[in-house]
Amino acid sequence: MEKIAESAFMYDRFHLDPKIPKEKSDELYKKWTVNCCKGLVDEVIICASAQDDKPLGFIACKIDKSRHVGIIDLIAVSKNVRRKKIGSGLINAALNWFKREGVDIVEVSTQLTNTPAINFYLSADFKPHSSKVTFHKWLL
Repeated sequence: MEKIAESAFMYDRFHLDPKIPKEKSDELYKKWTVNCCKGLVDEVIICASAQDDKPLGFIACKIDKSRHVGIIDLIAVSKNVRRKKIGSGLINAALNWFKREGVDIVEVSTQLTNTPAINFYLSADFKPHSSKVTFHKWLL
């Protein structure tokens, strides 16, 4: 799953920051994935290959107990199986898990510039809810 995470992201705030080397951004997502599996989130759902049981993708889910809202923390699909409905299957599995947990609302965040992710979530019937702009300045 670390290998999937290492190469799955390119339109996020880390990869788009010219001061952060690509390798550092990739490493961040690898560590994020490991931390999800170690309890950062409430559930990690993995789609594995029927042939060799290797992960094809994963989705990390947590529940914000103060608001009783489900949050998709991270989702990634291996490059070689993209556009084969793996992501849609992961979203459906996550929504079913949230429903079993009694959650009525599920949120996911992405960058405004991440058009592929926005289109993916819209195709899964997610609706835009809010937006924000984050600014930062390097003090070097």
